[in-house]
Amino acid sequence: MLRFALRRALQALPIAWLVATLVFSLLHVVPGDPVEAMLGENAAPGDVAALRARLGLDRPLVEQYGRFLAGLARADLGASLRSGTPVARLLAERWPATLALALTSLAIALALALPLGVLAARRAGGAADRAASALALLGASVPTFWLGPVLILFFGIGLDLVPVSGNQGWASVVLPGLTLGLGIAGLLVRMVRVALGEELARPYVLVALARGVGGWSATLRHALRNAMPPVITMVALQFGALLAGAVVVETVFSWPGIGRLMVDAIRFRDYPVVQGVVLCIALGYVAANLAADLASAWADPRLRERTRR
Repeated sequence: MLRFALRRALQALPIAWLVATLVFSLLHVVPGDPVEAMLGENAAPGDVAALRARLGLDRPLVEQYGRFLAGLARADLGASLRSGTPVARLLAERWPATLALALTSLAIALALALPLGVLAARRAGGAADRAASALALLGASVPTFWLGPVLILFFGIGLDLVPVSGNQGWASVVLPGLTLGLGIAGLLVRMVRVALGEELARPYVLVALARGVGGWSATLRHALRNAMPPVITMVALQFGALLAGAVVVETVFSWPGIGRLMVDAIRFRDYPVVQGVVLCIALGYVAANLAADLASAWADPRLRERTRR
C-alpha cells in the first residue's frame, strides 16, 4: 500500500505543476490589459506603470513564470492589492472555514445517501427504490442559490433554530452544510444504488446466500465494500466541487471561507487574491483525487494489483 501511495503521489506532482501553470497563464490569456482592468480605464499612466511593476508584469514572461513558481515553492503568492496582507495568510485564515463546511456537507450527504442507496439496491424496483430515486432526483435538481434562502426563511427566521449568517459556532455550519449536502446526496444515492446493485448480482453474493448468510449481512459485510470504489471516486470529485460551489453558499450565508474571499476580491479587482483562491481550489481538486485513489485502493486491493502489471 505504501508503494502504491508513493507512486500515486509522484503521478500527482506533474498534474499539480500543470494546474499552477494554467493559473499563471490566466493573467496573460485574458483579452485587454489586466492592470487597466484592475485600476479602471481612467487610471493615470503613472499608476498603471507602478502597479505593473509591483506585480512584475513589466518583466519578460519567462522571468515572470520563474518568479511565480519560486514564490509558489515558498508559499509566497504575493500580497493583496487592497490590504497589503500576504495572500497565503488570507488563505490560511479562510481555509479552515471552507474545509469545515465541505466536510460537514459530505457528512450530511453520506448520512443520507448510504442508507437510501443500500435500501434502494436491496429493494430494486420496489416502492423504496422509487422513493429513494425520487428524493435523489429532487435533491440533485434544486439549485443551492434557491435552497439556501428557503432554509434560512424556514429554520433560521421562522423557527429560529440556528444562526443564518456568519460563523457563530458549530450551529452556524448546519444550514450551509445542509444546502450543499442535499445536492450531493442526490448524486450519491444513485451511485450507491447502481454500484451495490451490480455487486449483489455477482456470484460470490449468491454463494454466500446459498450458504445461509443473511441477506443484509451479505449486503453490508461483503457487497457494500466492493461497491465503494466508484462511490469514493464520486465523493472525491464532489469534494473538489464543494470548494468551487461553496462560493455561492458562502455568499448567501456570509460564511467566512475562501469562496467569500474570492467574491470580495473580484469586487475590488484584487487580482493576486483571486489568483491565489483559484490556485487553492484547483490544487484541492488534485488532492481530493489523490485521496480518492488511495481510499479506493484500500477498499479494493484489486486496484493495487492492476497498477503493478
